[in-house]
Amino acid sequence: MLSVNKSDFESYRPIVEPETCNSDLLVWRHFLDPHLCAQLRAEMTAEVATQAKVLVRADNYFLTTNENARKTKLATVPDSTITLIEQRLLAAKPLLETHFDLELLGCEPPQFLSYSAGDFFRPHYDGLTGPSSVAEFAYLHSRRLSVVLFLNTQQEECGSDAFSGGALRFYEPVAVGSLQTGASSLAITLRQKVAHEVRGEAGMLVAFRPNLLHEVQVVRGGRRHTIVSWFF
Repeated sequence: MLSVNKSDFESYRPIVEPETCNSDLLVWRHFLDPHLCAQLRAEMTAEVATQAKVLVRADNYFLTTNENARKTKLATVPDSTITLIEQRLLAAKPLLETHFDLELLGCEPPQFLSYSAGDFFRPHYDGLTGPSSVAEFAYLHSRRLSVVLFLNTQQEECGSDAFSGGALRFYEPVAVGSLQTGASSLAITLRQKVAHEVRGEAGMLVAFRPNLLHEVQVVRGGRRHTIVSWFF
């Protein structure tokens, strides 16, 4: 079994300051070093992976697999690897708190996701906006910040350690109005407009508010390796 070298993890510090997009989104390049990214990719590939689930609302909320909404694999990695990434994220907490003007308490255990060619995650939010009587999902109301760590790079042509497609896209609602014929009222509808599109780079951290509508576009080639977590 492959494992992450703890000394490499603890000795590395980002060499590039965060690149700010806006008050709802932050992109931080070189958050993880290339050697650690390679180790994590190898470990994810070596471990067992299962189909990731999606939260669905009928009479109430429940988790299920739905490959029309989300198609990606969740890798099972050793607890030591999960702890390492948690420590790295918690070390970044003060900076994230400053950028987003939030007080954060901790983060959920990170999830390790692999997207193969044809995989995607349709537009969605990371938190619950409506009430839920299911105690199992109460934590979704507490999410204050979403984090994605890219372990490899998006390119036009996928290589051995790269992938094509699979951009992280963010949307914002835009009001579209039209004057009704023979009336003085204005009909307003909301449509989703692409606000930002992030092309993944190995080692990049992307943090954003959970109420931002976002999606993972279809991966065209290679395998897209990411880690996700949520601060509360």
